[in-house]
Amino acid sequence: MLVNVTLEYQRHYKTRANPRRKTAVRVLVSTERIVKTIWVTGLSTEGLADDVYKKDLLPGIFIIAGTKSYTTVNGAKRTVYLAKPVVSPPPDSSGK
Repeated sequence: MLVNVTLEYQRHYKTRANPRRKTAVRVLVSTERIVKTIWVTGLSTEGLADDVYKKDLLPGIFIIAGTKSYTTVNGAKRTVYLAKPVVSPPPDSSGK
């Protein structure tokens, strides 16, 4: 399944003095967000509709295991990262 994920990481820290405690403090100056399309294997797509936003769709920890190439409906070739779960996702708690 193709998924758009938002990756967020702390980009830059700056050290500022704290005169009251006579110490230095690291302060986050900026955060970077990147949206990437990845191909995910190892998860069921049953009941998922196209173009649906779902927070926490990818339970567990994933590893980038390489790349996957595919042809779009327009005939263009795309290559994206291939993500696989490190451990199996937790059982579905909805009772299905």
